[in-house]
Amino acid sequence: KTSAHASLLQRFESLMNSLSGIQLHPSLVTAARASGRVMETLLDTVPVERERAWAAQCQTSHQRLISMFSDLEISFSELGTTTSREEEARQDLEVEEEIKVLWKEVEGTGQQIRDRQAECLKTLTSDHGEVVKVIMNAISGDGVQNAFTVLEKMSQASADLIPSMRKDDEISMQLMEKLASSKTKAMKRMKVRLREVSVAQSAIQRVNASVGVLKEALAQQCDNMIHLEHVSELPDAYRDFISEICRRRAYGGAVSSSSTAMMERLASLREDEVKARENFLRGSGRHLMPAFYEIFAPTLPTPPPLFTPQLPAMTEMDNMPDVGPDNVGGSSSAASQMQGGISSASSLTSSSHPQAEEISTTDNPPNEHLIVSADQTDNGMIGDSSANAAADRRTLMYENAILRQTIERMGSKAPRTYIDEAKDRNPQSAILGNLQNELKDEKTEVRKMREIIRKKEADEKICDKISHSSFKVHDVALFMPTGRGSGGKRTYLAFHTNCPHHYLSIDNIRGTPDFVLGRIVYQEGLVAGELGTEANPFGLHVGTKFFVNTVEVLNSPS
Repeated sequence: KTSAHASLLQRFESLMNSLSGIQLHPSLVTAARASGRVMETLLDTVPVERERAWAAQCQTSHQRLISMFSDLEISFSELGTTTSREEEARQDLEVEEEIKVLWKEVEGTGQQIRDRQAECLKTLTSDHGEVVKVIMNAISGDGVQNAFTVLEKMSQASADLIPSMRKDDEISMQLMEKLASSKTKAMKRMKVRLREVSVAQSAIQRVNASVGVLKEALAQQCDNMIHLEHVSELPDAYRDFISEICRRRAYGGAVSSSSTAMMERLASLREDEVKARENFLRGSGRHLMPAFYEIFAPTLPTPPPLFTPQLPAMTEMDNMPDVGPDNVGGSSSAASQMQGGISSASSLTSSSHPQAEEISTTDNPPNEHLIVSADQTDNGMIGDSSANAAADRRTLMYENAILRQTIERMGSKAPRTYIDEAKDRNPQSAILGNLQNELKDEKTEVRKMREIIRKKEADEKICDKISHSSFKVHDVALFMPTGRGSGGKRTYLAFHTNCPHHYLSIDNIRGTPDFVLGRIVYQEGLVAGELGTEANPFGLHVGTKFFVNTVEVLNSPS
């Protein structure tokens, strides 16, 4: 670790200089300017002065750590080298061998002395018995002269016993002196070795204490170097950051497209259901008795309910920079599609009611009839298929972003790198790529112009004047109170000229305003049933056709 730290400290300034050469994405530069800061390179995101001060502090602590390593090596070397320990072991072995040899000598010589002393003792014991016997015989008066002769012979035969015993005593004294000398030498060596062991134990304790302090210092140094490691890893982290943003935006596009496809599919199903119910009510339903509407199926004349899901708001999509998929190898067209998907995801999830109202407007065309031609049905099916195709495309883009991010994290090159290498090898492919980019730019311009034209046409279609002779979706109507309906609530009728029976939906009524001015977003045509029933909430003649309008309130006095 210390070598890695030393390398990082040496390369710190070069790393800082390399960061200044990495340009931030334009969207990140714009976001920084919006927050009041100027950031154009990756170095601008780093607190340079603080990091340099921290690097200087880490350099000082690193030098102190190296000094502690040197002191530890010196202390460890004082414990002895391998050669010195081998020499000491050799000397201990020689002393041990010397003791063994001396012990064998003492044992062999002692046994010899013991055997000779035993023979001398046996001879002396035997001669003593003979002497006593000769003396006793001489005392009794039998052959005194012979007794002296026998004693003389015995004295001459045992003349070498005393010198032999003295010689054995001298040998024993010499062995004792050798033993004493060897013991003294061994005790001195043992004293020296015990002293060396004591000194070594003290040195080992000091080394262990130094190792503990060194470990703590190394751990603290590692913690301090983490900040500088952030700087060295910042280019790779920035690349992964761009990849992560692209993946998340692809996810938002996939969710947005899937939700849009689902809503369009539900709207198509409801439109078909409205047509089927209208056909029934205009056909067989006209011949049913009131009991079928009042008792058996009270909801038979009502339209299918609106499906208005409350999707969670994806606010993080609005706060993420639009880096586009080009940074991870995508195309500019995919980037534009993703931008549209993200904006639609934001509008979709932030408020589901306006979108439901847009879908509901497709349930009823401007005219009062709900039966449409086969061409219109085919167009709806084409719209559904295009929405599903967009959802599938966004889902594939999201999965592609995940795969790209996984490949880059595994250490491989970015997919865009392989394309650039292929272009470098083939000049014609580069020319073709430039032509394709120009074509994409032209298509983007055409798409923008079409969007501008579409918005202008939509603005021209929407009029803020109050309608009175006819009422259709997107018209502005003025609803005036006319009394109480069947539910006891106040009813509001559109101000009109020869266009009666356009009532305001009770969902738009809050309190008892004097009038309601609103833009029609949904219109439902019904036929009045029996008086006093839910099929005739406004007290009209049976069979009278009337319209219930849902509006976007523009002005309503409290």
